Amino acid sequence: MFFERYLRSPNSDDISRLLAMGSNRGFLGMLGSIDCMHWKWKNCPTTQKGMYFGHIHEPTIILEAVASQDLWIWHDFFGMPGSHNDINVLDRSFVISLLTQGRAPPVNYSINGNDYTMRYYLADGIYPQWATFVKIISFLQGNKQIYFAKAQESTRKDVERAFGVLQARFAIIQGPVRFWKMKIMEDIMMACIIIHNMIVYTMRYYLADGIYPQWATFVKIISFLQGNKQIYFAKAQESARKDVERAFGVLQARFAIIQGPVRFWKTKIMEDIMMACIIMHNMIVEDERNANGMDFNYDTISESLPPVSHERTP
Repeated sequence: MFFERYLRSPNSDDISRLLAMGSNRGFLGMLGSIDCMHWKWKNCPTTQKGMYFGHIHEPTIILEAVASQDLWIWHDFFGMPGSHNDINVLDRSFVISLLTQGRAPPVNYSINGNDYTMRYYLADGIYPQWATFVKIISFLQGNKQIYFAKAQESTRKDVERAFGVLQARFAIIQGPVRFWKMKIMEDIMMACIIIHNMIVYTMRYYLADGIYPQWATFVKIISFLQGNKQIYFAKAQESARKDVERAFGVLQARFAIIQGPVRFWKTKIMEDIMMACIIMHNMIVEDERNANGMDFNYDTISESLPPVSHERTP
């Protein structure tokens, strides 16, 4: 049950949302990024070490994966010996099997007035020159190619971020595996990926100030800034976090009863007053949006929150 829901190929609805995500990032027709991760095998049998010994100079097992911007892993292929490279893994993988068999859901998009039907994945330089892979430009000439290379590299980090988060969440795949049987290691990897996708599906986070706990559901300010990236993030986080403070200010400006000190004795009365003011505040906000011609339906806001739908379509 979990495999069919949390570790499956994208359906038509998923593809439309993935295409929208790619379009917002400047890559029309992109369904994600693809790469491989090596899992060290500590107890690899001596007779098989030559086959699993690769560029890491230790026996490893390879995981091939496709991930999207929200770190959802859409495809996995695990079990290839570490002596193989990404091309050898791709030759045995089923990531593009539906496409080659002509059974993949249709993808339609236009670039510069030209219509295309070929989906693609962002990949690094080792992957073959196929139309389904958009790779980095090796020798950059001109500002356009430099800009494209930067955009491709930054967007392609999605799958590497997914690998990093996967290993950070599950210590069993962060360190060398100590089992002997491949079937057990496959089950462990599949279970970790499924749980990872379940977390991605349910995860929401809120911007918060420094006093809040170090939970995954809070993105807090960085206390000690180092480098331009952290300075930029701190400024963006602080400016976006002001939304709730603005809401508090507008709420108090609209209702004088909560602007000054409360003079009641019973907590229940004060709770009722606060709830009534918040409800009327939200009614005013919704009415102002409608008056400005903005299509914003609060009844469906929970459905529009996830960037990608992971519900299975029958």
